[in-house]
Amino acid sequence: MSSSSTITEAHKRNGLGRRMRPGEVLAELYLDPLDMTAHDLSQKILMPEATIQSFLDGERAVDVDLALRLARYFRTKPQLWLNMQANHDLQQRSQEMKEELDAISPRQAQDAA
Repeated sequence: MSSSSTITEAHKRNGLGRRMRPGEVLAELYLDPLDMTAHDLSQKILMPEATIQSFLDGERAVDVDLALRLARYFRTKPQLWLNMQANHDLQQRSQEMKEELDAISPRQAQDAA
């Protein structure tokens, strides 16, 4: 199984039946197996440890800078990290907006003349 499909599957569901945050994916699929800490990673990708820890804790989202650094270090693609974040944000926000979105009637297709 490829790295991206492993990440995709892990991101889909964790043991609690909810989507994993990108920081959880980083911790469980990358840092834990390598026995790395936020401090270790911060030194490898030249970012402050507090930034990495905030990401792991779900207090910070993946941005372009972090995606580029993670991709370079772990030999993935930046789009992987950015898409993972975007998917997480979309799912979370759509749940928060469910009632409001349900109240919006989709536009009806007009008959061709």
